[in-house]
Amino acid sequence: MAMEPMSRVCDDPTLPEDRMKELREILLTKDNLVHLASLLSLVGNDTRIKLLYLMTCEKELCVCDLASMLDMTVSAVSQHLRKLKDKNIVKARRNAQAVLYSLNKTTFTDYVQHLLDGGYGAGH
Repeated sequence: MAMEPMSRVCDDPTLPEDRMKELREILLTKDNLVHLASLLSLVGNDTRIKLLYLMTCEKELCVCDLASMLDMTVSAVSQHLRKLKDKNIVKARRNAQAVLYSLNKTTFTDYVQHLLDGGYGAGH
């Protein structure tokens, strides 16, 4: 079924003009929306979402284990982890020679974990 051109879908706005003006002004002050878009773009990468999923399954993982599970080089995985760390989504802890990565508990990562778990837990 062909879609109608947008000009024909909505001839007149349904919201009152004062409400539209109010919402436009709110959007201009919501810097957190730009930040959220940036975070969603960051975790929208296939590799990074897999890294986050693996970190929901295990408390901490070293870059070597992550690289092995993803069949990638340590260098490539490290670059993805650095991007996640720069946005405070994951944190790193040195343990002797290994660097262990884990989710940095924030409302955002809790939400990501909930989505990844699908309400059934990481093992399902």
